[in-house]
This record gives sequence, structure tokens and C-alpha cells, in this order.
Amino acid sequence: MIEDEELSISTNNVRLQVCKIFKILWKYRCTVIFGFLFTIIYGALPVAKGYFSGEGTVAISSDYETIRYDDGLKYSIIYLIVGVLHVLAYCFYCILVYKLGIDLTKNYRNMLLKKYLSLHIAFFDIDRNSPGSLLSRMAIDTVQLMYSFKLILGNLIAALSTLVTTLIWGVVYEYRITLITFVFLALLIILTLIRRFCVQVDSPKSLAAAADGGRILSECVVGTKTIFSYNFSRKALNLYLEAIDYITQRLYKDNFINSLTLSLMILCNYIMNIIVFALSKRYIINGTLDSDEMTVVQTIIIEGYSNISGYMTSIWRIRKAIASLRSVYSILDTPSLICPFKKDNLDKISANNIKGKIEFRNVYFAYPFQPEHVILKNISFTILPGQKVALVGNSGCGKSSVIQLINRFYDVEDGKGEILIDDINIKDYNLYELKKKIGFVQQEPSAFKRSNLENIRYGSLEATDEECYEAAKKVNALNLLEIDKMQNLKKQNLSGGDKQKLAIGRIFLKNPPILLLDEPTSNLDKDSEVEIEKSLEILAENKTTITIAHRLNTIENCDKIIVFDDGRIKEEGTHEELMKLKKRYYTLYKFSNLS
Repeated sequence: MIEDEELSISTNNVRLQVCKIFKILWKYRCTVIFGFLFTIIYGALPVAKGYFSGEGTVAISSDYETIRYDDGLKYSIIYLIVGVLHVLAYCFYCILVYKLGIDLTKNYRNMLLKKYLSLHIAFFDIDRNSPGSLLSRMAIDTVQLMYSFKLILGNLIAALSTLVTTLIWGVVYEYRITLITFVFLALLIILTLIRRFCVQVDSPKSLAAAADGGRILSECVVGTKTIFSYNFSRKALNLYLEAIDYITQRLYKDNFINSLTLSLMILCNYIMNIIVFALSKRYIINGTLDSDEMTVVQTIIIEGYSNISGYMTSIWRIRKAIASLRSVYSILDTPSLICPFKKDNLDKISANNIKGKIEFRNVYFAYPFQPEHVILKNISFTILPGQKVALVGNSGCGKSSVIQLINRFYDVEDGKGEILIDDINIKDYNLYELKKKIGFVQQEPSAFKRSNLENIRYGSLEATDEECYEAAKKVNALNLLEIDKMQNLKKQNLSGGDKQKLAIGRIFLKNPPILLLDEPTSNLDKDSEVEIEKSLEILAENKTTITIAHRLNTIENCDKIIVFDDGRIKEEGTHEELMKLKKRYYTLYKFSNLS
């Protein structure tokens, strides 16, 4: 089931998560206390307004002119004072409760982003943890929590304040009509709760179905040309309709529940009024109630009931709040298997003095999202400090997996081999320091929405502008830094080659003892490729360098070439040694030159 897979959190966990929210709010306890105080006042004042409104109505309906004038004026002034207090209470209620909601949203967004940055790469390989889904959780779920806090906590406390005040004031003034009315009010509240909790359009399964429909819709919009080219329009439409079919059926059921409960609520309201008027008539005839008292008590109850009904409209957000709470904490409660932050690595071995020896010992590796598909099968090799090694082989043979394991994007499971740097298991190193000692250029590097100068500075955040310019000069990227001065950041449109130059510029700035190069010149033209290769040769001096290459003529001078095939090492040696064997590498080299 979708609920079991994505939101498998018990009721006890939900309670624990609610406790965590209040633990966060403890930091804002003064705001919480005053916010709840004004909420209680805001909820109680409508009842006072009803009472003085009723008394004022009775006063101006009196047969005596003195009463009409004096009491009418008195209750008008009191009514005005209550109105001013109500406005002020509502103002402070909104300011303080909304502030708490905003602080809560900010806190959770900060926590989520920090968690995203601390999680292991395998977490993001799962379909439900796609970038769009995670951004949705941060943008939508946290805002949902803010509104839920305001509407659920704020309105429920205001509703409780109104309910208690109405009951006390009504019972003191005329207990019989008040108690009869409250029996029906309880029925109306129960029907409201049934209506809200039986509606399932925002249940986890419905939300999952909506997300699936959104994914198909997004694919249709992005792939419009492909759909048009292959006459796939009808099929795409049918796929979308199938995805949202559950939501459609759920809406039909919810519509029936809404119609039934609302009809019963209207019926209860009419029955309540009939009984109240019938009993009031009997009490008036018996002399135990006069019409003035009836007017006042009804005004109190009507005012209280109308406010409670208004507050109850937000009760439906409880389900959304719980869903958002589960969604957020399904991320926050996920343990990070590979912690990159400095504070998480204080007890690990320092990596400041590593030389660059890399060793794989009997490594078996499969990606966590495909544990049945073993990528590396009993891989063993040793790279000495300062050696230049190339990994070659067909796509999917395991080359990139080796690079990712050295980067500690993933870890080898216990008992399935080990990876060592300078004869120490890579897991035992301080990862925060180790990252500073490894330079990585991937095939499709990222350029962030910052200036090109700042993009290079990511190689070493402490670097000066002069050092960044020097690094850019080594990769022939000074023209990109000049663009910073002439263009707005939002107007920059970097090509794949420009991004690769910036990525390599970062490595020059970082100057690490270990270089990992995954097709570093794949997006460059021939002239730029030659320039970058010369620069990389200078950078790689006295550094352990591992290069993944498909253009095998670029790795002829490597100290060692390791040939992979189907997750195993088939050959190992220099270019001349492997060419003499006339086996796997020989074939790859010949085809590489032909292409």
C-alpha cells in the first residue's frame, strides 16, 4: 500500500512529532503564552458582545423613555468598548499566532534543508525522493504546518473559549434554554467532525494519486514534441485520466458525505429552533421566563454558536496537518548513513596529511535502490601516491561506481570488501576533511545561480579574488569572469563547456592530492580540450589521479590502465602492455580511434 510505503508512521510517532513541535515552540514561549492569552480573550468577547447586544435591544424596546435613553446609551457605550477590545484582541491574536506559524515554517525549512544536505546520496535515488517531491515537502508541507498551527491551534482554542464562555454565561442567565440548545450544538459539532474526518480527498492515498497525476502531467508538458511526433496524445490523456481516477471516485463519495451531513446540520438547526420556541412559550406562559430574558439568552447563544461554527470550518485541516507532519518527519527521522558535517566527524581520523594511496580490497557493490544488481564484483587494485590511473570499459561496467565510492557518495557494506586510503579504511576518516583532499570533475558539472567568480570560489571558500582569477586563467575561463561585470546573473546562459571550465577551475583552486576525473573534457571543443588537457597535466603532477575516459588516445601516458567489463577487472597495465596483449583494451582502443 502507498500509505504503508510512504507514511508508515504509527500514532505514537505522530504524538511524538507533535511533542517535537512544542519543543521547538518552547524557544518562542513568551510569544506562545501571549498569543494563547489573546486567543482566549478573542474567543470570549463575542459572547459578551451577544449579551450586551441583547440587553441593548431589550432597553431600546422598553415602554419607558428613561430606560430607552439611559440604558440604551449605557449598553451602546459598553457595546462600543467590547467592539474595540474585540478588534484589539483579534489584531494581537493574528500577529502573535501568525508569527508563531512563520517561525515554525522557518524552523522546519531550515531543518529540512540541513537534513537534505546531510543525507547520503542513496536516499535521493529513491523515486519518491525526487527533487520535485522533496522541494514540494519543503515548500508546501511547511506552509501547511504554519496554516494548520494558526487555524487548528488558534481557532480551536478560540472555539473552546467561546464554548465555555457561552455555556457559563447562558447557564447563569437562563440555564434551561441554554442546556437544550447545547444538546443540539453538540450534535452539530459531531456532524461537523464526521463530515471533516470522513472526507478522504486529502488522505495519503489521495495525495499520492495526485502526485502521480502531477508527474504524468509534467512529463506531458515537457515532452510535448515527442508526444506530437508519435501521435501519443490520446494515450497520454488516458494515462493521466487513469492516474486521477481514484481522486475522481473519492470526490464523488466525499460529495455525498458533504451533502448528507450538511443536510442533517440544517435539519438539526430547524429542530433546535422549534423546540426552543415551544419551550420558551411554555415558560413565558408559566411566568418563569419573560420575553426580555429570552431575547438576551438567545442573542448570547446565537452569537456564540455562529462563532463556534466559523471556527469549526478549519477542523478539516487536522488531516492535512497530520499528513504534512508525517511527510516532514519521514525526512527528519531518516538517519544519515554518511554524515558530511564537521560536527559529525570530530571523532574520526584526520585526513589532513594523506598522501594519496588508494586500495580496493575484494569490493562487492550494488546500489541500495537495486540491491539485486551487483555492479562491482570482487574488485581489487592498488594505486600508489602520485600515480595516474585510467579506468576504461563500456558504459555500465562499474567505472563511475569506483569514483563514487572513493568520493563516499556510497559505502561498501560490511563484509563485502573495503576501500582504503593510505592503508586506512575510508569510513574511518573525517569526511569533512577528506572532501578537501579530493578533487572531482564530473561529466555534467553543475553551475550555481551565482557569479562565475563565486562558482570557481566553491573550490576553496577562503580563496581571494586574485586566486580565483588565477585558477580561471589556467582553464582559459577569464572571459567567463568578464561576463560577470557585463551581465545580470539571471541572464547568463552557460554552455556545457563553460560549466566544465568552471568545474575544473575549482579543482585548480582547491589543489587536492587526489583527483577524480570523469570525462573532464567531454563537453569541450577540440581546441579547448587540448588547452584543458595541458592544464590538467600540470595540475596532476605529484597527485594521485583517476580518470574515466572513452577517448582512449587521451590516456596513453597513464601509469596504469584498468579495464572493466561487467563489474570485473579484465586487464591491468600500461598502454603498451595492454596493446601487446591484443585483448579487451586493444579492441576498445581500435574502436575508440575509429569513432
